[in-house]
Amino acid sequence: MRITMKSRESIPNQSILLRYFISAVSVQVVLQLIYIDFRISSTLTHNIFHSAPDETSANHTSLRDVSGQVGVSHHDTGAIPTIEALASTTTFSSTLGNLYMKYGKEIADYRPIMRKWCEETKSCKFGDYEVEMLYMLVREHKPQNVFEMAPNRGYSSHWILHALHLNDATSKLHSFDIHDTSTKFMSPDYQARWVFTLGDYSELYDEGKLEMDGYDFLFVDALHEPEFARGYCQRLFANHIRPNTVVAIHDIVADSSGRGRESEEVYKYLAMANNARNVFTYSRFAMPNSLYAPQTDIVLPKINKIRSDLGIIPDCGTPENCAKHDQGFMYFENNDAPTIFFTLN
Repeated sequence: MRITMKSRESIPNQSILLRYFISAVSVQVVLQLIYIDFRISSTLTHNIFHSAPDETSANHTSLRDVSGQVGVSHHDTGAIPTIEALASTTTFSSTLGNLYMKYGKEIADYRPIMRKWCEETKSCKFGDYEVEMLYMLVREHKPQNVFEMAPNRGYSSHWILHALHLNDATSKLHSFDIHDTSTKFMSPDYQARWVFTLGDYSELYDEGKLEMDGYDFLFVDALHEPEFARGYCQRLFANHIRPNTVVAIHDIVADSSGRGRESEEVYKYLAMANNARNVFTYSRFAMPNSLYAPQTDIVLPKINKIRSDLGIIPDCGTPENCAKHDQGFMYFENNDAPTIFFTLN
């Protein structure tokens, strides 16, 4: 059975984030809070809210040309404790602040480049908070092989590749799509570490040509339908045995109640799988990562003040202005398209 991937489209505003999701995974989150290392949590809480060679050739393959496997890397980092802290309501805000202090200047420097790219391609429909978190986690986790489905024109691909480029000289992004539009817009700076495969990921997997345990970071933003989600949960997640793999699924809901698209299939997997943990979101409706007692009006002004101080967004001035979720948006005004982040194994 052939499964197709989507091109990204504009996301409708959502007034409430994922109540079904929170209900499904609440037990899991509580268990994670019990096991978070107290020393890590206390250190992170203390900090923030107190006071390459020329790369010219791209690997562009077709479905029938794909053979061999991605080499399994043993490049592990200490990033998982950071992700554990992001999954906790008590350490989410301080950990997020620390990440911005660590990588925010890089984001500020890269935004003008990507703003120009967005204007040329007319395709950057990915909220600022979401892409900044994606970038910071790639920088923090330092994966060697990132799996991406599907790049469309390549906005998320560029952010991932920029992070990899600053990480080391060896890591690669492996992007899969049923159309090759992204190859027309890829920066020559990153082509040598970008492996693009034209074809259906499900066919590759079912034919034994896609070895998922070679990837230590998975990013999914493709067809938003339950059947498709059921397929990638089974193929990409359920059989994944590599430890400390980070997963991001972008834009999984379609209506104001947090339902629709592939959301319910993803929620079911997160609630029932024994290899998914450290679940969190960067949605403004759930800061700091909770719908039971959201404190967005407290957290968001602090985060946007940090973003402002680092030059990511213009000076937002007063706490009231800094509390605006679309403060200084780069290209896409909607910052309400939630991404689910979690770890496998």
